[in-house]
Amino acid sequence: MLTKIHFRFCFSPRLLSLSLSHWLWFSIGAFTQMEAKFFRFLKIVGVGYKARAEAEGRLLLLKLGYSHEVELTVPPAVRVFCFKNNVVCCTGIDKDRVHQFAASVRSCKPPEVYKGKGIMYVDEVIKKKQGKKSK
Repeated sequence: MLTKIHFRFCFSPRLLSLSLSHWLWFSIGAFTQMEAKFFRFLKIVGVGYKARAEAEGRLLLLKLGYSHEVELTVPPAVRVFCFKNNVVCCTGIDKDRVHQFAASVRSCKPPEVYKGKGIMYVDEVIKKKQGKKSK
């Protein structure tokens, strides 16, 4: 018996203009058992900062400049995909859980205001501060 799987995607017009949206269509095969309604994209900025998803999107490993890798277990209603080592897509059917998990990933290394390094949302704008002024 064949079953038909329906996928519903909710993109804002701003996300459609980004080059990240085409990466999502390549990973449609990973959505075999859940309908993805809500997305949250995170961008990792910094030299040597990387992310990778393991165990079919149930485990997220982050290299953020610490002496160890940060390991995050993904909640049951959320899936995680990594694109190009520095872009993380949190997706799921429950908006609150997706946004809560994205916030917990962001809190591992929040963006700096002086250098702009850290984990930030794709649509987030960080206003950089000026450093010390010499006399």
